[in-house]
Parts: sequence; C-alpha cells; structure tokens
Amino acid sequence: MPRVVRLCGAVALGLCALTAAASGQRMSSLEVGVVAPGNGSLLQAGYRFSALQRNGPGIEIAVATLPEAVVYGIALLGADLDAAFLLAPTETVGLVGRAGVSVIAGAGGGGGGAIVGYNIGGGILVRAASRAAVRMDYTHRRFTLDGDEVSLPSLTLGVAWLR
Repeated sequence: MPRVVRLCGAVALGLCALTAAASGQRMSSLEVGVVAPGNGSLLQAGYRFSALQRNGPGIEIAVATLPEAVVYGIALLGADLDAAFLLAPTETVGLVGRAGVSVIAGAGGGGGGAIVGYNIGGGILVRAASRAAVRMDYTHRRFTLDGDEVSLPSLTLGVAWLR
C-alpha cells in the first residue's frame, strides 16, 4: 500500500477518533469466534471497544488472541484500529461498517515479530436491554508477507455493555 494512502488513512482515522471521543455511545464487548487462516479455522477470543454515534462516524478498537497458540508456547495477539460508521434505523438495531489498520504480533521460544496490514468489516448490533447488546461481526484482514498477500478473515459473536 503506498505511503500516501497510509498517511491519509491515519489522518482520517484520527479525525474519526476525535469525533467519537467528543460524543457518542461507548460500548465494550467480549467476543468469541473463528479466524480462518488458509483452509482451516481457529478459535479466537477478544475484546472490542467502540465509540459510536447513531448514524454517524466513530472508532472501534479490537484485540484478540488465539487460545490454542498458548498450548504450543506462543503468545499471539491481533489488534484492529478502525474508523467506523453506525447506521441505526431504530434504537434497537444497528449496522456497523468499518475499515482500518490491523497488527498481528507474536512471541515464542524462537523469538518474536509483528506484521501490519489493513482490514475492512461489518457487523450487526442488536440492543437487548438499555445497557446490553449482542453483536456479530465479520472482519477481512489483509497482510503482505514475503511479497505474498495473506487473507485472515474472522467471524465473531459478542456480548456488549453500553456506557
């Protein structure tokens, strides 16, 4: 991805973050789901923070790990920082679209490393009570590794609480 595109994306993301921090609904959710590297799938568990405005821009930050990696002595962490838009036609249902930067970092007995890429995704948010919601999200991540494009899609289900 060209440097100018990354810089413009970072500026846009920063502006969305400032807008969301000034106003909007803050939400935290615990999520579980599957991530599908290649032809297989692995369990992932994570946390997502959202600062969203109804029918407006916002920001989402997600952090997840693969519990199975610990069995092999590997600490693996993925993170997404996204500009988001919440389209909420009613008070109880909303659609969230988002795009941003993704990072995967890992460390084990043989060393460690990290890779940066981008993501695009969307989800549905259903408010179950005044301060509780359920959400389902799909995220498609892309990374360049040794000149090859690598896709890392995931599907998660989360329980959220609103502040």
